[in-house]
Amino acid sequence: MITGTSTGGIIALGLAMETPAEEIARFYETEGPKIFPKRSGINKWLGRVRGVFQPRFSSSALSVAIQEGEIGR
Repeated sequence: MITGTSTGGIIALGLAMETPAEEIARFYETEGPKIFPKRSGINKWLGRVRGVFQPRFSSSALSVAIQEGEIGR
């Protein structure tokens, strides 16, 4: 069994699909900044407040990256 939350869950799914770890690492290097954008200033503070009520990051960027990427193929 492989489990994880957030980014660990994405890695766990890739490994469970027998995707090589090197491919998963490349995926994070190229797509990570789009999936997990950095916030600064007021947006960082607002993101923390919103995080109590909703996910911290949108799943849409992850969906696009997986659909357009080569991971797991």
